[in-house]
Amino acid sequence: MTRLATAVVAAVIATPAAHAASGLTFSRPEVFGGGVFAAPAKRLLATGTQAAWSPNGVQLAVVAGEGAALQVVDPDGRNRALIAFGPVASPDWSPDGRQLVFERFGWIHRIEADGTDERRLTRGRSPAWSPGGRKIVFVSDRAGTDDLWSIRAAGGGVERLTSSPGSETDPAWTPDARRLAYATDESGSAEIELLDIQTKKRAPLTSGGSIASNPTWSLDGRRVAYVSNRDAVDSVWSVAARGGATRRVALGPAERPRWRPSPDVVELLPDLDQQPPTDLAVRSDHGRYGLWFTAATDNVGIGPLIVSGLRPSRAITMTALQRVRLSDGGTRTYTKVGYWRYNHSADHAHWHLLRYQRYELRTQNGKVLVRDRKSGFCLGDRYGVAPGRVLNRIRRAVFVGFCNLHQPTALTVDGGTTVGFSDRYHSHLDGQNVDITNVPAGDYTLVHKTNTQLLIRELRYSNNAASVAIRLTRPNRRPRMRVLRVCRDSDQCLVAPR
Repeated sequence: MTRLATAVVAAVIATPAAHAASGLTFSRPEVFGGGVFAAPAKRLLATGTQAAWSPNGVQLAVVAGEGAALQVVDPDGRNRALIAFGPVASPDWSPDGRQLVFERFGWIHRIEADGTDERRLTRGRSPAWSPGGRKIVFVSDRAGTDDLWSIRAAGGGVERLTSSPGSETDPAWTPDARRLAYATDESGSAEIELLDIQTKKRAPLTSGGSIASNPTWSLDGRRVAYVSNRDAVDSVWSVAARGGATRRVALGPAERPRWRPSPDVVELLPDLDQQPPTDLAVRSDHGRYGLWFTAATDNVGIGPLIVSGLRPSRAITMTALQRVRLSDGGTRTYTKVGYWRYNHSADHAHWHLLRYQRYELRTQNGKVLVRDRKSGFCLGDRYGVAPGRVLNRIRRAVFVGFCNLHQPTALTVDGGTTVGFSDRYHSHLDGQNVDITNVPAGDYTLVHKTNTQLLIRELRYSNNAASVAIRLTRPNRRPRMRVLRVCRDSDQCLVAPR
């Protein structure tokens, strides 16, 4: 079996929502004597449509649940998390896997992969993120007909790419970002066409009178898979990018096919699973009150978190670098994933990775009332192990140092968390609190969040926050606290109003 043949068919196909049990299937056609033949698809997920693989092939973005929300989920159905409330459509990932783009009510939205910082970019639908990450192509009728447009991923710079009397839909980038495949009805029937981004030259790819839609490029850019009704059922077909004979590679009914990324060298990334706050207690100090707690972040990924620091001799901070182990035995370095700074407090006379984890007390409608004042964290395997079953657990602690303890003149530092270990900070350590002196009685959410700026590369980001709902009372003006609810993998721990 050739690599091309297996790559062509590693597609997720979503059954139409009209089915009583819509879901996702994974298709691998049979290969005999160099020919590719359609095979029955196997059930992948029981619920979800409009699937898109994450760039590392570890998760799927799907439209599912009540109100057609945006969710991310592992291919085996585990680790399902809500990213954005519906109704949404056409989700797609940024090339680095740290953001998603989607359509809601005729507008293009961008959101962080942990479900935060949602922003509306422009009017349009069917967004597709360019491989370089700089642009998003979409469909809009702002000029009177459905044409292809692009916008910078950061917003602004809207540019029209096509202009025709017909309607263009379903844009898809080549892996080298030089061309777009899309569906058009300019000829009188819906066919697949190619657009050269630089020259704006257009060329037909399919013909024959059947309805063709939803093109997707193979991982090497040599073939295009698409949906066609030529056999009276919307099945998945493929054709070489230069044109020629077509092949049916998956039986319908089908939505847009998606190739699963399958890199030759796999990044052995960590997965930082934030635990909900524990050991909560109210303590007083010189007339002020703090809500104290224990925080823990588990590494449940397939590789260690390794974060180093480096600085010139006169700099106050060190630039943080993440070193990722690779499946071939090598390493890959990501620069500027944060900053290290030396802390001079009695409990923390060592180097801290800044903003690695943050604590917030929020109202039940999400307004932040109080943030922590903690300067940062010394990452290590010193204080705990991740609970439950961790597939790649390492039994022996590796990161047992204390981030250059009592060494303010150090020029380098190393820290991290081994797979299966927990970076834990108990409630009696300096900084493990939020000030509630002036917080009135009421119900609140205490949120713990790790990798707050998503600068550290991970397998997934949807489990980076956890929270508890608490009830604060003030008998005789002294605050008292009671935990009402514990919420894993969510910063929205809500309770019914009193």
